Amino acid sequence: MAAPDRRVLLTNLTNGTAAAAMFTSTFALAGARADTHAIIAAWIAACSAYFVFRPVHHSVRPLALGILLCALGYLHSWIAGHFPPSIDMGKKGMLYVLLILGFAAFLGYTPHLVLNRGLSISLRSTWFKNASIALTWTVFSMIPWMLAPPHSDYGLTERLLSRFLMLLALSIASDVPDASLDRGKLRTLAQQLGPMRTEIIVIVLLLLSLAVQGPGVGAEQLAMLAPVMAMALLFMLRNKWVREWILDGAIVLHALVLMIFYTPHPVLP
Repeated sequence: MAAPDRRVLLTNLTNGTAAAAMFTSTFALAGARADTHAIIAAWIAACSAYFVFRPVHHSVRPLALGILLCALGYLHSWIAGHFPPSIDMGKKGMLYVLLILGFAAFLGYTPHLVLNRGLSISLRSTWFKNASIALTWTVFSMIPWMLAPPHSDYGLTERLLSRFLMLLALSIASDVPDASLDRGKLRTLAQQLGPMRTEIIVIVLLLLSLAVQGPGVGAEQLAMLAPVMAMALLFMLRNKWVREWILDGAIVLHALVLMIFYTPHPVLP
């Protein structure tokens, strides 16, 4: 058996940690008390998902998939045990729809991962891969919002859109180092447009993410400095793994700023 690539191992852990940090930051946005057990389960689920998609060895995939399903099962039971008395389908209900779409995208790729057959839609095509990753991360990270009472869903739609645009931008940015390798084989945006044009699109998406937050959200605007500064660094770097770690660090810093500085909007009676 070949020795596992330590860079892959480390990157899977940093990716999972970044997703769990975003998950944790949503407790602050929702004005809910953080649950340590749920945060640990979210970290396990996120890390194991990356070991399914990018295993250090193909034999790891079935085990990682089993751990992922167990962690998601725990999170499902945790959410069900903390539901508010009623859920407005126009607000929190949209999370259900998005969760189903994100899970469907994952299921579409699972047969290829587990059976090593071309039975699924390629997540490496232009936009589809990046949009699927951004959607799944966005909805997964917003799960704690389910704990907020129905009358305190202030800004949920704007936050969903803002987070999706930010994660879409960072997902696209992570493809830039592979542009030359992907040429002629894959159809990523970076491969089709080239690094410079792709990074311009990334900056535009980050600015849109900032714009849709609306006024009066100082901590959220401050948190957006992390991915913007990360992109400034990435203009000078082309190493795939270093870029991944910088992007993950930016997401963790973004989440920390929200957890430290965000003040919940006053709940109206």
